[in-house]
Amino acid sequence: MKPMKGWPYKNFPTSWFVVGFSWDLQPGDVQELEFCGEELVMYRTEEGEVRVIDAHCPHLGAHFAHGGCVKGETLQCAWHGWRWDGEGKNVEIPFKDAPNITARLRTWHVREKDHVILVWHDSEGREPQWEYPGVPEFSDPENFHQPTDHPDAAICYGELRVNPQLPIENVADPMHFAFVHGADRPAESGELELKDEYLRSVFRLHLGGGHESTWLTPEGEMWGTVEGEHWGLGLGVARLEVAGMTVAQMVSTTPLDHVRSIARTWIAIRKDGSGDGGVSDGAAMLMREQVKQVRRDFAIWENQKYVDKPLFVFPEERNFYELRRWFRTFYPEGDGPADEQSVTVSSASS
Repeated sequence: MKPMKGWPYKNFPTSWFVVGFSWDLQPGDVQELEFCGEELVMYRTEEGEVRVIDAHCPHLGAHFAHGGCVKGETLQCAWHGWRWDGEGKNVEIPFKDAPNITARLRTWHVREKDHVILVWHDSEGREPQWEYPGVPEFSDPENFHQPTDHPDAAICYGELRVNPQLPIENVADPMHFAFVHGADRPAESGELELKDEYLRSVFRLHLGGGHESTWLTPEGEMWGTVEGEHWGLGLGVARLEVAGMTVAQMVSTTPLDHVRSIARTWIAIRKDGSGDGGVSDGAAMLMREQVKQVRRDFAIWENQKYVDKPLFVFPEERNFYELRRWFRTFYPEGDGPADEQSVTVSSASS
């Protein structure tokens, strides 16, 4: 797998990134983790806390995920039994009266929210600059089916040659819906708000065009509204309102190294209040369709060359420039293309 041609950044962006679904890490589990060029280990203590640490024991370099085990709220190395706590301190050495109080294991900032585990990355080593606030639909099981309610509601797309900011560029690309997603016309761009780590966008999609009836538009063609929110470059949500259904789809792209990322999606969909409370056939079809449509996007991005100065035709496309200036704020100063800072944007609102 080769790096993306033309990619202008040397560092990984500052953001919270998804490293796994919560249900895939049970108490006592210890797993290897590739993350932003680092070898790490992720484990869940017996009381349920998720921790992420450097992969190798400072004693003699054993890999914690190869034979290491959880002991209560500590992690024990497989080689000599040294135990480490959540702050990276050595708390026990077998057959010795006291731990090594100077030994330290690097730990990483971890959050668990909305069915996923997130890890903070900052190329300059800073503490978290913001918190991911969560998406209400994923903590409202009374009104929304959760990703655990249906097998098609949470998918890992696997390792891809896709950089984290590429999926976010969709919010400035209304034209691609007519080709990548089978719409009969481009989307209609609405609001675009960029502030600090937060992005919000709104656009309208024309659905069922050219057909008397489809499974999604049984009464004929109609418009649907998509609201997008992103927090940094690691994850975001797209909310689709269509045909009486409300679906919230999260998409995350997490760098493994400077070539590969791992992409995931998970979905919450409003309950319709009928039947036995399970996911309706229509809701299940919409989930599968959402997963499929995102897969189509990734097929484009994975084979894309980064174009520093795109050739734009439509006014809405110039929102790319505002987005790319926003992207630059997540990289260390001096990284990336210098000339994007000076572009005047006439059609975007912020």
